[in-house]
Amino acid sequence: MPQSKKDLRKLHQKQKVAAGVAPTERKAPNTQAVCTACRAQFRTTKRNIEIYEHWEQRHGTTHTFDQCFPGETSERLGAAAQ
Repeated sequence: MPQSKKDLRKLHQKQKVAAGVAPTERKAPNTQAVCTACRAQFRTTKRNIEIYEHWEQRHGTTHTFDQCFPGETSERLGAAAQ
């Protein structure tokens, strides 16, 4: 019985990895950012727009961004927001 395209693709990929041609790195798993003020969880992305919007709408007047999400940065975070 002939192999399926999926099986052939996996076989070729394994052969490339063994030969050192193909990259062996995988995409990093998504990490979670947790708001320290309300314990809400958010998926971290490159731009972190969701956590910035959460901070701005819920905690913008009472906490700083660093207090809510220590160690995180946001594309929208400007000098005025800090």
